[in-house]
Amino acid sequence: MKHIVITSRELAGYNLSGGIGVYVDHHAASLSSQGYHVTVLTAAKFLEDRDEIAPPPERPYQIIPLRAVEGFRTAEHNFSYAVYVTLKELQKTQPFDIVEFPDYNGEGYFCIKAKRLLGEFGQVILWVHGHMTLHLCDTLNEEPPSLYRQAIYNMEQYCLRYADVVSVPSQDLAAVYGQDVPRDYYTMRHPIPAFTHPLLDQKGPNSSQDTSAVRVLYVGRLEHRKGVDLLVEAIIRQLDRGQNVSLRLVGGDTWWKEGSYRSYLLSLIPPHHQQAFEFMGPVTRENLQREYLNADIVVFPSRFENWPNVCLEAMSFGKPIIASRFGGMREMLDGGAGWLIDPFDADAFDEALTELIAHPEKRKIFGEQARSALHRMAQAPTELPTWFINEPKLENSISQDEPLVSIIVPCYNASETIEETLESLLHQDYPHIEIILVDDGSTEPGFAALLDRLGQAHNQVRVFHKTNSGLPGARNYGAKRAQGEYLAFCDADDLLAPMTIRHSVQALMRHQDLSLVYPIIHYFEGAQGFWGPQDLYAPTLLAENQAHAGIVIRRDRFFAHGGYDESFRYGWEDWELLLRLAKSGDHGEVLPYPHYQYRVRPNSMVRTTSAQNRHRIQKQMWTKHQELLGLPAYYVLDKEVLQGNSAQGGSTESHREWLRRIILDSKGMRLVITVSRIVPGFIRRPVRRWLKQVVLRRFNLS
Repeated sequence: MKHIVITSRELAGYNLSGGIGVYVDHHAASLSSQGYHVTVLTAAKFLEDRDEIAPPPERPYQIIPLRAVEGFRTAEHNFSYAVYVTLKELQKTQPFDIVEFPDYNGEGYFCIKAKRLLGEFGQVILWVHGHMTLHLCDTLNEEPPSLYRQAIYNMEQYCLRYADVVSVPSQDLAAVYGQDVPRDYYTMRHPIPAFTHPLLDQKGPNSSQDTSAVRVLYVGRLEHRKGVDLLVEAIIRQLDRGQNVSLRLVGGDTWWKEGSYRSYLLSLIPPHHQQAFEFMGPVTRENLQREYLNADIVVFPSRFENWPNVCLEAMSFGKPIIASRFGGMREMLDGGAGWLIDPFDADAFDEALTELIAHPEKRKIFGEQARSALHRMAQAPTELPTWFINEPKLENSISQDEPLVSIIVPCYNASETIEETLESLLHQDYPHIEIILVDDGSTEPGFAALLDRLGQAHNQVRVFHKTNSGLPGARNYGAKRAQGEYLAFCDADDLLAPMTIRHSVQALMRHQDLSLVYPIIHYFEGAQGFWGPQDLYAPTLLAENQAHAGIVIRRDRFFAHGGYDESFRYGWEDWELLLRLAKSGDHGEVLPYPHYQYRVRPNSMVRTTSAQNRHRIQKQMWTKHQELLGLPAYYVLDKEVLQGNSAQGGSTESHREWLRRIILDSKGMRLVITVSRIVPGFIRRPVRRWLKQVVLRRFNLS
């Protein structure tokens, strides 16, 4: 019996759940009925035992509750890492054959990365199923960019690109995903829920409704991507023409453009039409069935929709449906099971509403065809395809000899920590290493002699002494004397976990397209927790440093870029190197292990020298990479760069002033000023003042 694991933060009736949770419950039950052993990993947020929510029934599958690991960039990283850790433990006691992850929020990110880089999970098929990524939802919702959400988009795209299998319920979703991530997408329909209608014998509308009006129903969150505004505008046009129609909207409110979307919808409705609209909010299952029973027409006007259960449920009630032709509802309602429209085409929307409002017999025909179409879909087989079951995914083989890795340790007055650091390097679970200790002009009495003794005591250790040139200079000095094919770096007060070099070599040997890798950071001594950098990806790299001292990089790529820029001796030299690598198209990835143990000390260089020279480093960085870090980068950053800088030291106002100078002195602004000189002064001066204020207001710097 094959063991299938499904991971999902949501599970209907078990924790706070939406459409994905409903799908997981039905899908897991369907697989169990076919003879598979099914386990669901889900968030450990149990529902309260309220009157309107029955206690979770016994289920034909195993449930393992998860609690997110804390410390990563986003809550989504935390949950994905918890999934990874739990699956590794589960594999020891209950080996599994297939793991299904939702595409939404990139839950499979760390598992897929572990298989791609390190060969973990071996023959297990890592499968991503399409529901709609956060990135796609945000695009449709016109969500402004932010560092937090960009980090999640990166996780989602990584999963789509590198999963063994990606399936989607609708061909339209495959086409959308294929624009950004070209690959094979397999169509696999969701199992059709067994809808029950205990209220079906009840007749008539709610007593509070005007029975003479044609009742239009919308079910779903009040969300921009769902086209609710287009529906409200369409109903207003019907009312303006004297149609006796009402609209009931069932579903929770959402946040949109710094406000309530419900409030935005209310602002669209003229006062004399407001009595025709009723916002019901979320309702219980019993009341939702009553809403379907009382509706004359059900409308789903989404800008794009994947495979909505609410549409299937409306079909089960035999209701006439007007739905968007963008997405899965086009396939659900194919063959006359519903009236498909372009929701942006006001005339087409009006025609559909007008015809169904005016002709009850057409409503009946569409409703009967909808119920018949649902019955046909429910009869279709839901077994996993044979290609999915029978094609094992083979690991990338590594046939080359294991290369020499040079670990470079710049040292400056580090007598308290260097021996502990060296001990961690000597205990690497990888034999082919050399360790290069670079004394960067230390002034501490006896430190140089200590390094020499360490070099004499260990054959793998070489020691060099030089005049002080700063951290990047010391790293470059050691790299030039290194003999390894790969270069690794570790600061003299930090530690490397025993598997650091082995995992780094495995990843680089498995994927020749990777120039470098770097592990998750584990803080110790002065702080606890993790910091998970992101993969080498330009948009997020523009916004914040994704690097630390513990990179492992191919020697040829390091020297092709000239190594570290020694003018950044006060900090950010690692970020600056990654910017050059990203700009040239080099690829780098984070390893899914907290291997780099970062010692947090109040007197470290990061917390003293770098903080004191922060303004100098900022100006230096933006001067060198202005084409990357100009106005487009600040559009990505929005206000977060100011918040981050303020949290790390210095006043917010000082950073605001610095950003103000940088923006006004950027190449784009200087070009505008130069071109404007050909315009007469009485026109040029007010236009330039206006443009300056527009730019500064955009970045909240006026």
